[in-house]
Amino acid sequence: MKEQITRARLYFNLAEVRASQLDKASRWPVWTSLLLYRKILDAIEDNDYDNLTKLTSLCWEDYETSHVASSLHQISIGT
Repeated sequence: MKEQITRARLYFNLAEVRASQLDKASRWPVWTSLLLYRKILDAIEDNDYDNLTKLTSLCWEDYETSHVASSLHQISIGT
């Protein structure tokens, strides 16, 4: 499972670079998804990679944080 998470993070990093090349309307949902999926991977790691017997979920604050972070990311690259 650790190797799969490492691989997923690699793909997320590549996707983040490519997301900057999308048109402005398409960037926000992609960045938000990347942020949320990264948080899910963090939660799986926090559960010692046990996603079969332990519930892995995000709280509402994670969604709000991802929205703010995604908006700040758009501002930081000048969109």
